[in-house]
Order: sequence, then C-alpha cells, then structure tokens
Amino acid sequence: MTTTDNKILSSTIETYRHYAGHPTLSDIECCNQDSNDEILHLTPYFSTKDLVKLENLTYTRSFTYSLKTRQLLFTSNVTTINGNIIRRLASPDGKYLALVTKEMKGEQELHYVQIWHDEHLIFGYEVSDSKISPHGKILPKNDYASFFEWSPDSRRLIFTAEEKRKPFKSYFTAEKLDDLGESFSTYRENWGEQMETFETCVVCIFDVDTKQVKLIENQPKDLYFGQCTWTTNKDEVILVAFRLEPYRLGLIFCENRSSALFKSEWDTQFKGLYEPLPHLCYSCDGRYLLLPSISGSRDVLYIYDFTEQKMISIDSPLGVNISVKGLAIFGHYIAVNVVDCRTPYRFYIFDLKTLDKVDKDTNGWHLIVEHDFKKEEKNQIVWNLDRFFPDNETIPVESIYVHTCDTQTKRPLMVSVHGGPNSVATLNYHVDDVAYISSGFDLLLVNYRGSTGFGQASIDKLLGNISKTDVEDCHEAIQRCLKYTDPNRPVILIGGSHAGVIIGRLIGEYPDEYAVAILINPVTDLLHLYVTSDIPDWVLAQSTNAQFDFETGRNLFKDTALIKHLIERSSIRLIDQIKTPVLLQLGKNDRRVPYSMGLRYYECLKARNIPTKLYVYDSNHAIREVPNDSDLFVNTILFISEHLDLSL
Repeated sequence: MTTTDNKILSSTIETYRHYAGHPTLSDIECCNQDSNDEILHLTPYFSTKDLVKLENLTYTRSFTYSLKTRQLLFTSNVTTINGNIIRRLASPDGKYLALVTKEMKGEQELHYVQIWHDEHLIFGYEVSDSKISPHGKILPKNDYASFFEWSPDSRRLIFTAEEKRKPFKSYFTAEKLDDLGESFSTYRENWGEQMETFETCVVCIFDVDTKQVKLIENQPKDLYFGQCTWTTNKDEVILVAFRLEPYRLGLIFCENRSSALFKSEWDTQFKGLYEPLPHLCYSCDGRYLLLPSISGSRDVLYIYDFTEQKMISIDSPLGVNISVKGLAIFGHYIAVNVVDCRTPYRFYIFDLKTLDKVDKDTNGWHLIVEHDFKKEEKNQIVWNLDRFFPDNETIPVESIYVHTCDTQTKRPLMVSVHGGPNSVATLNYHVDDVAYISSGFDLLLVNYRGSTGFGQASIDKLLGNISKTDVEDCHEAIQRCLKYTDPNRPVILIGGSHAGVIIGRLIGEYPDEYAVAILINPVTDLLHLYVTSDIPDWVLAQSTNAQFDFETGRNLFKDTALIKHLIERSSIRLIDQIKTPVLLQLGKNDRRVPYSMGLRYYECLKARNIPTKLYVYDSNHAIREVPNDSDLFVNTILFISEHLDLSL
C-alpha cells in the first residue's frame, strides 16, 4: 500500500470514528411533571456506535426542566442499557418499570421478566416456568411484529410472546405420545427478511394488582397480532393483525401489507374496526392524537384535534427545511426530536395547551438539550432543496443537496439513491452521510417519483414504470445539480436494494457520465427476484402494476409477455454497455434481494473486464451491524480512491 493509500485509509477510519461517536436521539422512556405543572422530569434514549466492541450502544440520561424559567435544572450522567435487555418500559405514571432480560446458562438462553415499583422488585418469573408463564420467549422490539405497552392507568401491561411449545422428544424415547411435542425438523414460517425471529405470536396481559400473567383468549389462529395501542379507556386496546394464510410474504419495509384491525375489551371477544394508531399517541384528556408523517423531504408532525375535528400541523421552532420527529405524548406534552442533515438531535418538548392560545408563536416549544458541536463543526455542513416537475406534470421530484461551505475546492458529487422504491430520503442525520461529506464529497439525495411523502399520485406514477420513470428522474436531478454547481466534477452513484435498478440502468444508459458505482444488495434482475425474494408481489406491482395471486404464486412462467417485460426492465440487460467501475457489497443472509443475484451480476462484470470488487458480509439485506457497517464505509472510500484522485 502506497503512502497516499495509507493516508486515505487513516483519514477515512478517523472520520468514521469521529461521526460514529455522535449520539442520536432514538426514543423516550418517560416524561413526568410535578403537581404544579412547573417542573418536567424526562428520560430519553440515545444511540451511538461502540467501535471497540463493534456494536450499537444505547443509553439514557435524565433531565429536569423548569417550564416557568425555561431552564435546564439538572442533567444526569450516562446510564448504558445492557445488551442483554430485550425489553424495558416505564409506566405512564413513572412508578413502574417492566424489564425483560436474557441470560445464557450452558447452551440454553433463558428469559426473565421483572416488574419494578420504584426501587422494589415486586414480581418476576422465568418464561419457561409453566406454573406462572403461559407463553414462550417475549418477542423483541419490532415496529411490525411485536408490542410491549403499559395501560394509561399503569395497572396492566400488554405484550406479545412466542407460543409455548413442548420440548421435542424422539419418537423412540418418549414414554407417552403426548410427550412428543413438535418435531425439531418442522418448518415454521416467519416474516422474512430481518424478521426470522417472528414465527408464532400470542398476546398476553400482566395485571399489577393480581400479579398474574394471562393469555387473551380466543385469538384467531389465522392471524398474527403485531401492533397494539391502548385507547383512552383503560380496559380497551386496538390491535393490528396480519393474515397468516395461505402463506406469509415479507413484512419489513412493506407498510401497506393487508391487515385487519381489532378492538378488544376484557369482558367481550374481539370486535370492531379502527384506524391504526402510533405508539403513545393520545394526550391525557383524549383530545389530541399524535400523527408523525412525512411531507416532501421532511419529517413532519401533525396533531388531530377531536374537539375541533381538524388536523393541525406543528411547525418546527427553527423554521423551514428541517425535520420534526414526534416521539410520544406524555400528559399534554409532546416529546420531539428536531433534526437536520448536520445535527444528530435537538430534544424539545411542545405544550399542547398552547394550541388554544390566540397568539400562535413558538412559546409552546421548550428546548431540553441539543447536540454539543465542536466550534469548527457547527456550520460546516449546509443543504439546499431542489424541486422540479418532469413531463409538465403536477408530481414533483425533490432532491437534497448537502455540502460544505467551501465553494473553492472541487469536490466529487456522491449521489445517494434510496431503495424501496416507496421510501424517502429526508432532512435527517445519518452517520454515513456526514462522514462522506467530511471525507471530501458533496452529497445529493434524490426523491424520485414513487417516493413516499409526495401523495398517492406520486406512488401511482411509478407502479408499472420502474427502471424508466425513476431512472429519468434521478438522471435529471443529477444534471440539474451539476448545472448549478460544477458540470465537470466526477459523479459517484451509491445505493442499495431498488437503487440497483436505477443505478444499474444509469451506468448502462450513460456509460461515460458516471465515475464510480457502489451497489449494496442491489436489484439487478427482476425475473430472478420474482422467483427467489420473500416479496414476489413487489416485482409484479412495481414492474407491471399487477396484483399478486397466492394461488398462482410465482408460477407465471407461461406468461411470456411478463417474462419478457421483467427481462427488459432489469438492469443486468445493459451489462454490455457498462464502463463504470462497480463495487458490490452483499449480505449472505439476504432474503429480500438474495445474495445469488448480486453474485451473478459480479460475475458478468468480471467476464466483461469491468473494474469491479465484491465484499460479502455475514448479514441480511440491511448490512447495518456495526462491524459490517463501518467496514462497508471504509471499503467504499478505498474503492473510490482506486478510481478517482481524492485529496483528503
């Protein structure tokens, strides 16, 4: 390795180490107020990366804030959350803490449940104890497939767990047929990519007063209950269920999966249909409903007022071009994270009582704490939004141009294309993004037609038009950015999943315009994806706007028009036209875009003498584990430096 290579490697490692250490505000455990409503006690969660242990680290800090003087009175030291903690949740009144931990005893993993009241352990059990526990292991946190929620009055805890199974005994050694249990070789369905843990599910209730854990009775066997929220009635919950038959399709990133809503009361069976509700979403008086959402390229916060029957937009206290992320409602206060492309967090509290005031100013906002920048970093990164309307339509394409204040240095343009395609890049803080900018790149994030946050018409526009509309939008967004900045600088394309469709087409259709392409678990062959992915319905919907039929399933090979269409829309079809150096980074355990697809693409590039390199990780579709994520970043910079002259 040359001196220049060593310099680039050392600089890249130190840059990533620096930004990986910046904490982000991820959630909030509790927010309590005194009897005079003058003092708030808050305990949020923060996340960061530990590059020594190579793992994600979560910790809490407690804050005491005076609403009257608008001053922070107390800040606690950091309290790290043990990696063996599966669940941790404080009750709404702040008096109870539910804790689920795991512990290895020999080769067996045991799960323990503890209920604390103040500093006293008032109840606990090990989940395999059949005398107390009617369930198996309690399911870990997941937005789609598990829940763990205290009731509004802090007297009940509802949660999901695995169904209790009999341990398997050999057919030839069991003393009784009833002792056999389910065979270890029985195939158990799960929810696919990154959700293999979630096979079976039962809904349970812990009652603080009786110190008992009970199953909710008569749970339909053809449904999987994955989401839950309490209503303002302490005896009633709303549940979201996903159908299990005839078989399951992948769930993660597929928010529009067919589901059913149930209302459950303790004295009746499941009944009724309600709209799904986010976590900790009601004000204490039941008047306001918290509705976090996305509008264009920003995270936004809406409140629905049941009294006035209207939607209210809660605008950022810092003006436009910034994201507002609602975390939870405690009493009449909303815990909010106000973020942007350079700021990991700004922890605010918004007082809902100020919505009734005639003078609509920012007095409802209270800043609790924000990220402490080094002086030289504070205004280093800036950003601009660009919006245009292709084909003279009313559906916009929006891009975020993130760059430094230095306009003199010629910096390569790195274009980040999001996957999905029905997802979005927002004004948010990402370690990789700021690290790339600090490594000498400017960054362009493109929200093409089909991105969420731009209305149903935008989603509909892309259905049946992938590898065409999205490719045209990204190319035009890039050309606009180059025109307004520096038309002659090199352009690097980076993205994963569906971005493989777009980037693969761009480097095939415009072989002389892009300097380097970085592909992470890319979709390059739609026919391959239709046959092997855990979401075959995605292929039909996005490429042909057709519905998936469970009976027909993946067996549409007699439809020659479909096969031809999938091949024509696949980026691998343009492999002979590619000149751009390509870096591939693949997860061996990817069920969404199987590893074999990327491997075939790599072999095709190698056969045509295209400069290419492949890194394979023991990971899934996301490749987000700390050792893999950090390695991916460094390898990306090194690959780019092989093909571009980087002055780091």
